[in-house]
Amino acid sequence: MLTALSTYHAGSPQVVVVGEPASADTAALNEVVGRVYLPTALVVPVTPRHRDALARLLPWTVPMTARDGRATAYVCRQFTCQAPATSADELEAHLRAGG
Repeated sequence: MLTALSTYHAGSPQVVVVGEPASADTAALNEVVGRVYLPTALVVPVTPRHRDALARLLPWTVPMTARDGRATAYVCRQFTCQAPATSADELEAHLRAGG
């Protein structure tokens, strides 16, 4: 019951990582997500191969695309997303600023 109360007050940020799973830039973004403590975060990987199927289930991911051919992460909370991050340092700053 305390966990549910904590989640209710902390909120549940969404982190969407768009990119090829095997690429170095996607791996760097995923490494940051795994390193920063966000126990209530929902992490959604969006791969080109599964984009259409995921869009049917989670239509809010449709506008979330890779920028300039690089893996891109979107950090959202309460229906508002921060600017897309294409580097590990940029993503870490977004997450540490409150995710």
